[in-house]
Amino acid sequence: MSSLVGPASHVTVSTNFPLPYGLARLQARVGDLPTAAEWRRLRAAEGFGPFLDAARRGPLRAWLTSLDTHSGSHAIERQLRHSLGWQIEELTQWLPGEWHPALRWLGLLPYLGIFAYLGQDSEVYPWMREDMVLFPYLKPGPDTGRRADERLASEALPGTWVAGWYRRLPRGIWRERRFREKFGASLLMAAGLGDDRDGDDGGQLQQLHSLLLRLFHRHCATPLAAFAYLGLILLQTRWLRAELQRRLLFPAQGTVS
Repeated sequence: MSSLVGPASHVTVSTNFPLPYGLARLQARVGDLPTAAEWRRLRAAEGFGPFLDAARRGPLRAWLTSLDTHSGSHAIERQLRHSLGWQIEELTQWLPGEWHPALRWLGLLPYLGIFAYLGQDSEVYPWMREDMVLFPYLKPGPDTGRRADERLASEALPGTWVAGWYRRLPRGIWRERRFREKFGASLLMAAGLGDDRDGDDGGQLQQLHSLLLRLFHRHCATPLAAFAYLGLILLQTRWLRAELQRRLLFPAQGTVS
């Protein structure tokens, strides 16, 4: 996880797979994402422990590696952030190096709310110090100036993130405004940071899922497909978080959490 540090991330040397190889892997990964039928199966599991057991028998098993029946809310959030991080790092092995900064920038999306909290000089909790991505942001240091754009007021953070992502895209057609607006807004909404944050978790999010799938298939011959794929990952993570946290906080009567 230490390589996922947003603006200060070092662009590693690509594994130099041909681009068609990486795009083919992306197609396969989209096909492996949980289907509506899989989510129906999981939602039928009552209790935190039974849900974990059910999820480990399906495509989400690799997203839950460090969780068990004793895991708390902070452990869930840490595991889901870690899951996104390793999936981003995997994509950097498939795509040319010029795309790595923009890919890694997506790893900051789960931290934007925490940055807003810290920007108010609020209390630093022990779990924050255990997160290797978050730790460098917890107190002023010699590189504070480089990281100032992540520490803005809450209302500015989503727009600041999109601007930072835009700057990290390779030059060319990918940096046209229409691409930034189309993908940036979708990624923020998938992470729960867009206009739908107060909406229901049913029809509106299903529409977002369909939009991300359309973006993926429309750009499946270009590296932009990776961002649509990560949008789908963010959305699936959002659903998974809701199911885990609900069962943790409101265990079903007569079940073992």
